[in-house]
Amino acid sequence: MGASYGSDPSYRASAEHFGRLLAQNGIGLLYGGGNAGLMGAVADAVLRESGYVIGVRPEGNLLTAEHEHKNLSHMIFTKTMHERKQTMVDFADLLVALPGGLGTLDELADAVVLAHLGTHSKPLYLLNTTFWAPLLKFIENMETAQFLGAGRWGKLVKVVDSAEDIIPSQRERIESAAEAPEAEASPCSFLQLEVVKTRSDGCPFQVGFLPALAAGCLSAVLIASFGVHSTSVSSGRCIVDLFMLITVLAATSRMSSVPDSHALAIALGQRVSWSGLYLGISKWGDMIGNLLCAFPLNYWSDFWRSSSRQAMIFGMTVMSAGSALCLVTLSRVSEDSGVRDSSTLPILLCVSRAIIGVGNGIVTQLVIVLLSKLTPPDDLPQEFQRAIFYVTVGTGLGPLASAAGYSLDVCSTTAPQFKIVGS
Repeated sequence: MGASYGSDPSYRASAEHFGRLLAQNGIGLLYGGGNAGLMGAVADAVLRESGYVIGVRPEGNLLTAEHEHKNLSHMIFTKTMHERKQTMVDFADLLVALPGGLGTLDELADAVVLAHLGTHSKPLYLLNTTFWAPLLKFIENMETAQFLGAGRWGKLVKVVDSAEDIIPSQRERIESAAEAPEAEASPCSFLQLEVVKTRSDGCPFQVGFLPALAAGCLSAVLIASFGVHSTSVSSGRCIVDLFMLITVLAATSRMSSVPDSHALAIALGQRVSWSGLYLGISKWGDMIGNLLCAFPLNYWSDFWRSSSRQAMIFGMTVMSAGSALCLVTLSRVSEDSGVRDSSTLPILLCVSRAIIGVGNGIVTQLVIVLLSKLTPPDDLPQEFQRAIFYVTVGTGLGPLASAAGYSLDVCSTTAPQFKIVGS
């Protein structure tokens, strides 16, 4: 399909209808990864229907990078244009050519020749008979001149006017192939997904392991230093959480190690790039919980004796409620069927993490005070600082691990990918 819309408005309308029909029938789109013309129209139509779209583009090719679609479900990088075409043929269950220019003609000819040579036996369609009429006339001339066997083209390529002539029957064929992997079928299926790690298309910069390790160590030392010189629990914990918030947002913006960040990414349709925001929301909740407990501890002298037990139970209840909401929300996300309600899932996930953070902040603050109460009153100020020191050093290990992981995973992402049938 072309990188422009063409002169006839029906080309775009037909392309968008084709994309909607793909998504509504649970079939993913694998294409060149562009956002311009009919390519972008089909991809956007699939995405609007919560479908799955994978782009394939040559790495470092300026022409394709200029029009790269930034909101796809996934992007595959290839070394050459030839590898790009081979990847699309290998991973596809069926091949459909929409109106386009020289690139479309090149891809079509390549797929037809491979089918002619017996390299693949995948259905190949030309969509929009009016546009392809001159090409079909040329094929007739090839047959007349005996450069192509009579009827050979018709066995390799089917010409249709509407997407309805393609999708329903091919969906049945794909599902049958998925249920019977021993049968002769396409080597890959859109309907079978597995989680694999592949290179991400969103590398803002590359961080080496040693610089990241040094940054993590430095942040841990700074956090511990601030905490150990703090005069009260509340200020120490707030400083800890502030540093953690900044570090987590910076160091884990593209990490996929958070168990439910991938589910959030599916809900948002943005891969794993939202996991940093997700963790940041959790840390904000943690800091709010600390403040909720720190104020009565510092300004209500009788709080510990009269209400600490209830506060601890309340904090654990809040954590449990947040965890329950998170689990219920995650149960609505499945990688093979997609998200049932993509508008509410990210909100629910973020709210659940915030609730968990508030409960965790309350419990953590009370545990620090509990540690201090186990010592004689004369040692209370020193024990307060000692407790803060241990908490801050332990918390500082988080940025250390995050920075190290960031250096290794900044250019990688974990996302659903094709699973080979019969493997």
